[in-house]
Amino acid sequence: MTRDMIDIIFSNMKHLIFQKCDKGSHVVMIHIHLKHQILLNKKKTSDISFYTEAIEASTALSKNRRNMYDPDEMDEEQRERKMRRLLNKNLLKFCKTVHNHVDGMKGVSFDIEQPYSDLSFMGAPHKEMVRLQPTVDSLVNVTETPPFVVTLADIEHVHFEGVLANKKNFDMAIVMKDKTVVHKVGMIPMKELGMFQKIEKMKML
Repeated sequence: MTRDMIDIIFSNMKHLIFQKCDKGSHVVMIHIHLKHQILLNKKKTSDISFYTEAIEASTALSKNRRNMYDPDEMDEEQRERKMRRLLNKNLLKFCKTVHNHVDGMKGVSFDIEQPYSDLSFMGAPHKEMVRLQPTVDSLVNVTETPPFVVTLADIEHVHFEGVLANKKNFDMAIVMKDKTVVHKVGMIPMKELGMFQKIEKMKML
């Protein structure tokens, strides 16, 4: 088996996103969003993810058949929680080590970002519905393909379309400061509208 090496220049990193593994999730991830695209597998990309699974997929699929009173099942649940905590701790430590090593270097400016799950909302930035989450510096979904990463500081205006009492969904258009890019997020459930009020109070959007 061959393994390709990827060289990532620190000064080309715009966002370093640490997506921890919570209950209901089986993946802990480090996602890097670049300032300038690089070639990966002969394709240009601005996004690179490194991840590991906390539990085996077969275990995840069998969750619905578990008996919560079975001692073996309870032990397995405890092992999974322990594994999640361990992976979250180790990968976050790795991110902090990298950041501390390069912090202050010329041309290097990024922080370790962690999504706020309690400020998340559903929407379709591409074709599929995904859960979008703000961080301190970005609005992201990095657990699905293709990833969605928008830098908050580069946003000029956020426009909501179709916000009517008799509709189930509305759309959002994110206009960037360079006026050449507009990110559209469709099919946002109307019940999520209150989440944007919370995000606005925190001066994120």
